[in-house]
Amino acid sequence: MNENGMQEKQARLKALGLAVSRYDFVYVIDGKNVNFNGNIDDDGAPKIDPVTGKARASNAMLNRLSRDYVLLTRGGVAGFDVFCKANTVRNYGIAAAYAELGIDLSKAPEDPVDGKKRRTKGKGQESEVDRALALLCKGYWDVRVFGGVFTTGANAGALTGAVLPFTGETVDRVNVVNDTNFSCNVATEEEAEKQGGGTLTFGHRYCIHYGAMVYQGTVNPHWAAKSGMTETDLALYWETLMLGFEQFMSEFKGRITARKLVVFKHASMLGDCQSAKLFDRVTIQRKDPSRPASEWQDYSVLVNTNGLPKGMTVEEKIL
Repeated sequence: MNENGMQEKQARLKALGLAVSRYDFVYVIDGKNVNFNGNIDDDGAPKIDPVTGKARASNAMLNRLSRDYVLLTRGGVAGFDVFCKANTVRNYGIAAAYAELGIDLSKAPEDPVDGKKRRTKGKGQESEVDRALALLCKGYWDVRVFGGVFTTGANAGALTGAVLPFTGETVDRVNVVNDTNFSCNVATEEEAEKQGGGTLTFGHRYCIHYGAMVYQGTVNPHWAAKSGMTETDLALYWETLMLGFEQFMSEFKGRITARKLVVFKHASMLGDCQSAKLFDRVTIQRKDPSRPASEWQDYSVLVNTNGLPKGMTVEEKIL
């Protein structure tokens, strides 16, 4: 597609209210005595890069925060349900889409184009899958934004997410502390008997003394066009990053604070320059390199806006 064709596509999608711009963003959070993302394979200890000593956090953790925030603030609003909820069975949601469409997966497809017979009982095929996926996109905010794999159960296909945050990493090496705690009671009689009738139990909690975590991410308008992600959906995503951690503090994770959200908006759907070059424009460094950082004020953040490509804008949503 040539440049004129791409501009026509962008105008057409914009008229439908869809997110039509390419974005790249840098998101910074920090915390003292926190566990950003515990490793279930290591007794819940923070994920640490063995080479750099920096803490890491998955994009799944961040996406979970966004989903929980949307459930909290938009629960019950049509089109803003969340598919990937805690304590739910995904296959039930996929089956419900087929039921709403009136497709009987125990019988041959109604449209011969989809096949003369049901190849696998209980599974959709051909255009049925596309219809089921479209219905999931219509009803669920997180499907439009993050996509998903829905090939299990009745099968509603798969979709690449329009919004993709990458794995986060702290600016500097971190110091992990293992705090021992005790409880004055036990859960069961058997546990008390093992201790000779005692009811004192011990446990531990891993935490990072202090760390500033940086996420980088991108928004692809071509995938937004496939999922139907709108500018309203995208604005809500930015909102989850700005306000989410304030709503979901926990004793285990500690107090995590959103410090920076820098959003680069491209004029072209294809992008006006490489994402990496934009990420490099956001630099975070210690004010005093000879001392480890122990709070946010120990860092300086510089966003270089000089010489941006024509038509590109940058917004600091958290100052």
